[in-house]
Amino acid sequence: LKAPCLCLSFRRPRWIRMQQELHGKVVQLLQAAATERDLGRRLQTLEKACDVLLHADTPLEIVASCFDYFAGLQSDPQTSLRRYVAHFLGRLSFCKPSLALRSLPVVAALLADADSIVKELAAKAAVSLHGRALYLIALEVETLSFQKSVEHLLRIREALVRVLESGSPEHPALFQLAAQWAKAFVLTQTPSPLLLAIRVPAELRGVACLQDFPEKVTHCLDLNALRQQAEALFTLLCRVLEGALRLNWKSW
Repeated sequence: LKAPCLCLSFRRPRWIRMQQELHGKVVQLLQAAATERDLGRRLQTLEKACDVLLHADTPLEIVASCFDYFAGLQSDPQTSLRRYVAHFLGRLSFCKPSLALRSLPVVAALLADADSIVKELAAKAAVSLHGRALYLIALEVETLSFQKSVEHLLRIREALVRVLESGSPEHPALFQLAAQWAKAFVLTQTPSPLLLAIRVPAELRGVACLQDFPEKVTHCLDLNALRQQAEALFTLLCRVLEGALRLNWKSW
């Protein structure tokens, strides 16, 4: 019985040392990016840090400790850096889904950006975030944290609904991404008529329908209200589609 204990005692310090080295590498890359004046090299350095952070073996604690650095880029005067953080959040939702709730306010802010590509990348991130964020919200026991997350989701919804309602003729790519978000929204918040063959757990991929939600959800969450929101959005989509068909018919 003593041999395994000795083995673990040697492994644990080594594992901690590897974590410290990994964290030190990421911090070094981010510091180099912060002081780099050349925009191209700065983006390359950020991409190197991102590759390390989003690696499957990188502990969540290290990623979480560096999140605020990337979130701070949302207000950077350089458009390329704001585009990069929107792109980063999209990748983060797939690689580290447990940080989805921290990404919501940043995505909501980026959807109000003046640059159309920033908005497109933020909308793309919103598509992948929605189901993952809902799964985490369903487990949130603190009322204040629950309300804040719901408010951030509401801001995202309002921004993308405005895109759908306006038709966004000058930015068709943004309209297409808003439609993809609406599809994810409706499917996630309505029951599925099909029997689900679950291969990837919901905590990784997010919820795909109402049956995907945890058995015990927080008392703050009303699944019926989620369904009503989805039905209202579906009605809006039908109205947008009918308007587009009438417009195309008149153009003929």
